[in-house]
Amino acid sequence: MILSGAMRRGNRLGRLSYLCLAYGCVGLGAAGAVLPLLPTTPFLLAAAWAAPKGSPPLDRWLREHSRFGPVLRNWEEHRAVSRRAKVSACLLLLASWVILLATADSPIVPVVTGALFLAVGTFVCTRSEPRYEQGAGVEQRLRRARDENGKSLTRARRAH
Repeated sequence: MILSGAMRRGNRLGRLSYLCLAYGCVGLGAAGAVLPLLPTTPFLLAAAWAAPKGSPPLDRWLREHSRFGPVLRNWEEHRAVSRRAKVSACLLLLASWVILLATADSPIVPVVTGALFLAVGTFVCTRSEPRYEQGAGVEQRLRRARDENGKSLTRARRAH
């Protein structure tokens, strides 16, 4: 009995940890959506990983969100990253490395960090791009919906 009580407390602590991580990453991702120097995608991916373990309602909200949902679906369904996210990530990595280079006391820190940033940038840039960008026009969205449903939605739109 004592062991099962400890396991329940550990489970609650683990769930709370995932919940805090998910909400923190959502907050940073939301800030990145409006601040040009803060990336959104890595924080959303981390939140998408932690949310189901900490809060199924938060996970559902993330996946249904108009801004965050498409990014997460692109990653989960196709392992795809939009061109805009790739460019932003690479520019932010470069800017961070330049700041680190200018402020580091030891030459080893920029060298190691540069190698890490190069690996991250290479990983991001080698991911495929989504078939239809997040800001796609109405026609592209209709084509995508038609492809997914196997039928034309233009008739449904005309009926309304």
